[in-house]
Amino acid sequence: MPDRKRTAERGVSDVIGFVLIFALITSTAAIVYTVGFSGLQDARQEERVSNAERVFDILADNVGDLQHRGAPSRATEIKLSEASLGYDDETTLTVEVTNAPATPRYSTNLDPITYSPTDSAVQLVYENGAVFREQRSGGVVLERPGSVFRTDGATKTAVIPFVQTRRTGSSGVGGSSTVRIRTENLGSEVLGALATPSDATADPDGDGTDEADPDPDNDGSDEYRITYTIRTSPTRAPVWEESLEERIPDSWKADACSVSGGTVTCSLGVERLYVTATRVDVSFS
Repeated sequence: MPDRKRTAERGVSDVIGFVLIFALITSTAAIVYTVGFSGLQDARQEERVSNAERVFDILADNVGDLQHRGAPSRATEIKLSEASLGYDDETTLTVEVTNAPATPRYSTNLDPITYSPTDSAVQLVYENGAVFREQRSGGVVLERPGSVFRTDGATKTAVIPFVQTRRTGSSGVGGSSTVRIRTENLGSEVLGALATPSDATADPDGDGTDEADPDPDNDGSDEYRITYTIRTSPTRAPVWEESLEERIPDSWKADACSVSGGTVTCSLGVERLYVTATRVDVSFS
């Protein structure tokens, strides 16, 4: 006759084993689902940002067509995919010649264009010809600014462009629709052109530059002392400094630029200075 006690014990053991195996399978499935879904979401988020980065590169090229080729307008399309498109706080650019008699000063304000994915700390920014990616760990430059610092023979030349993007119409759009960023050229001009008399191509030879005192501050150096200031966000300021430092020749001056909060200041000595401005109206549709 079967031992009922042993049979009951085996029955209980089978039930416990089934429960444990079922719990293990369920918890494993839950972990895989949670981790896998989170990873899938992260991958989708990164792909959205990567697509937007490519669009902002195109935007920079299109605005470059307005700036350098005089194109009347350009349109750049972007698929938002649960993101918003708008403007950041106003940025101020200033170039001042500190040792010339009249202390020439050239300044402008502009509205940076921003792309911000929903539920993400990443933001893309187009600002004065450059494209930045901002995130919690800091910022990186994706498209470098158009400032030029070069030595022509023995002559140090600085070309500093202002790309004055200005908001028109809507201050921003959001959602998952396809949006067109329209940029319209309102004109370009040379705000300032200076050359010291030691420059062989100074104004007497008809290059349109304004001749000044050969040694304005009596320091024995035939140069203009210029201060280039960018007032932007504290996140982008260090990236601006790094980008400008990379463009300034080592022979000019080490550590020419510095950062304080959201302000970048570069102090340089040059024989030639050109400051240009291109005014661009921006709208979303």
